[in-house]
Amino acid sequence: MPTFLGHTVRTLYLLGLALAVMPLSKAQEGSTTRIESWLHQPAIGVALETTLPPREYCRDFLERNAGSGLRCGVVRYPGGLVAITLDEPDTSPQPPSDQKTSCDEAFAVQVEQAEAPFFDRTQPFPDAKHRTDISANLTAIADQNMARLVTLLDESNCARVRKAAAGLLRFTQLCRGAATQVLPFLNDLDFTVRNGAAQCINTAVIFMSPADRLRATDLAFAQMERPNHGDRNKALAIISNAMTADPQVVAHVRAHYQPRLQRIADNSALPNVGGLAKELLAKASVSAAP
Repeated sequence: MPTFLGHTVRTLYLLGLALAVMPLSKAQEGSTTRIESWLHQPAIGVALETTLPPREYCRDFLERNAGSGLRCGVVRYPGGLVAITLDEPDTSPQPPSDQKTSCDEAFAVQVEQAEAPFFDRTQPFPDAKHRTDISANLTAIADQNMARLVTLLDESNCARVRKAAAGLLRFTQLCRGAATQVLPFLNDLDFTVRNGAAQCINTAVIFMSPADRLRATDLAFAQMERPNHGDRNKALAIISNAMTADPQVVAHVRAHYQPRLQRIADNSALPNVGGLAKELLAKASVSAAP
């Protein structure tokens, strides 16, 4: 992977982590928060916004709907935008719980310790120098383990190890030279694995062969249908890059997926979900014009 691209990938990763761990300010906690509902049951009355702190709203929502499997998540964006997403239960098969045989816990601990500063809410988010140091440490671990990451994802029955392996994907040459090996994990049973695979494929899809790019697009649309904001936004990012790189993908999306994009555009006001879906629909429409 060229140095520039490698730094770009790592910068995007660190930004994503920053958004994931960014604490809510007091002003944000007291402001109105948009609620984005993907619920199918019309009997569940859901307002479009709330003045409750987002985590308190989710706690109350889950208590009121205990046993339903419904999900509530909090999404944060730069500039202070905060939204709550409500989703249906994930009825797809779930990954089995950890079986400690063939569980390389030393590897998992090494990755978790290297990532820990990004997820420690009791400490300020690392400054630019520390983020660079942490990124370099993760890259070194990824380089040491690159040859076995896909094997760990394929064969390990330890969720903790698979999560660590998926988290390292974006730091390796796999995201450029052998990304097709990662494609199957876009629809893994484990969200953390799908998340790592999607961030890898997002950077690699422009370098794929036309056939693999179409395959990645189809897999991303399947991922987009999962009841999870993280799946929706990462799948749309892959689709966007694939459409930008290849007119064949634009034609493929126009022929097969416009209704799905329209549903996302109609139901979401979030910039990297509904906003991006609108952009992709416009791109398909413009490309179709004589």
